[in-house]
Amino acid sequence: MNQKKNKHYQQTHQKIKDTLLEIIYEKKKVNIAQICRHAGINRTTFYQHYEDIVELIEDVQSSIFKQLIKTYDNEPEKIEFMSFRSYEIFALHVKENQHFYKLYFEMNTTFPLKDGLEEMWEAMIVPYFHDRGIYDEEVMALRFICYQAGFTITLKKWVDQNCHLKIQEVAQILTECLRM
Repeated sequence: MNQKKNKHYQQTHQKIKDTLLEIIYEKKKVNIAQICRHAGINRTTFYQHYEDIVELIEDVQSSIFKQLIKTYDNEPEKIEFMSFRSYEIFALHVKENQHFYKLYFEMNTTFPLKDGLEEMWEAMIVPYFHDRGIYDEEVMALRFICYQAGFTITLKKWVDQNCHLKIQEVAQILTECLRM
């Protein structure tokens, strides 16, 4: 039987991911030894699932980003890119996962972040620019970099301050301050 389809393997895989989130929720420094101790597994087991802690964080990140996309997809009406509602959904998602995002922003020191943008680029960003008569790829890329840097830094600052502003306040700031 393929090990990755094995029920025990899948349960252990999920336990490792959950343990990472528990540790960062407790605001502890994350390392493989701590994950193994907290999950009740040995290092060999960890390495059967992940090459290193970065791969684990990327796997958790992918799951969290998929949750966000699912939230947008489950909205009863189509959400317009850069609308108050789109920012409100995103801010709620960040607040609900703020411990993960704190770690995420600490690890991703270059801005703008590039993770998971390919799908969003084609589905939302290119049509947004085309609706405004902008077709030059280089112009779109540079405008988006400016937008994304402001968006990312704003959310990082909010997370660093423990998401003390209300979700609607953050959505309003993003709506008023960010344009492409």
